[in-house]
Amino acid sequence: MTMSDFDSSKTCLTFPADDKKLRDLVDFLKADMDRHNVLPNKQFNMISAAEEVFVNISNYAYDGKGQVEVTSFVQDATYYVRFADEGKKYNPLEHEDPDITLKPKDRPIGGLGIFLAKKFSDKISYTYENGQNILTIGINL
Repeated sequence: MTMSDFDSSKTCLTFPADDKKLRDLVDFLKADMDRHNVLPNKQFNMISAAEEVFVNISNYAYDGKGQVEVTSFVQDATYYVRFADEGKKYNPLEHEDPDITLKPKDRPIGGLGIFLAKKFSDKISYTYENGQNILTIGINL
C-alpha cells in the first residue's frame, strides 16, 4: 500500500485487488471519515457501498493480479470515494438492477453488489478514462 496526501481533503491509497485487503480498505475509510467528522450512520452507508465495489473489482476486474487506487475527498458537502482500476472495461451502472422480489434461489447470479452500492450511496457515477474504470460513490454530509 502506498499513500500520498494531495491536500487536507484528498487522500489516495493503492490496494492490491484482493478480498484479503478489504479490512485495510475499511480501516482506511473509517479513519478518513473520522477525520472529516462523517456521522456514524453515513459512515456505515459509505463502508457498505465501498465494500461491495471493492469486492466486485477484486473478483471480476482482473484475470490475475491487479491494483485498485482508492481516493477519498470532500466536495460540495459530499464525501466521495473514487475507485480506479486498470482491469477489464466494465460499467456496472449500465446493467439492470436485479429483481429482489424473487427468492434468492430464483435470481440469476450477479448485480446485487452494485445494486447495494447504489442503495447505500447518495451519488454514484462511472467513467472510463486513460485505460481505467473509475467508479465514484458519494454520501451527502
